[in-house]
Formats: sequence, C-alpha cells, structure tokens
Amino acid sequence: MDNDLHGIHLADNIDADPYGYGKVIWNGVGLIENIPIPYYDTLYHSGSHLMYSVIKYLQENNLPYKTLKDGK
Repeated sequence: MDNDLHGIHLADNIDADPYGYGKVIWNGVGLIENIPIPYYDTLYHSGSHLMYSVIKYLQENNLPYKTLKDGK
C-alpha cells in the first residue's frame, strides 16, 4: 500500500498552510495502492498541465500512481 505523497509538490504550493498545521505531512496511512493524480489531461482545470511533471517524477522514482480525469 502506498504511504507517500511526494510528487504532488510539483503541482501544489507546499508552503501554503491554510489550516495552520505548520508542516506538510508526506506519509499516508496505507489505505490506497496508488497515488491519485487528479485532473490529468483535463481541459477545463487550470492545474491539469502540472500533473505531467508529477507523473514524470513518480515514474522516475518507481512510485505507483493512478490518473483521474474530471468526473471519476
């Protein structure tokens, strides 16, 4: 099961702390096998193009992922 959220840092502002937690928690709890990659190849989402760099990072680091388009 997957316990890592690294890679998403390429598509999201990891310095943002809207809830005041103070730090990014990268470790998951192992409930899923693949890192979900939202908005992949989605025409109507402004962050869709950022997911290509996330996927490249995951492939280079042999991390399992699953792409999701809007509506899934």
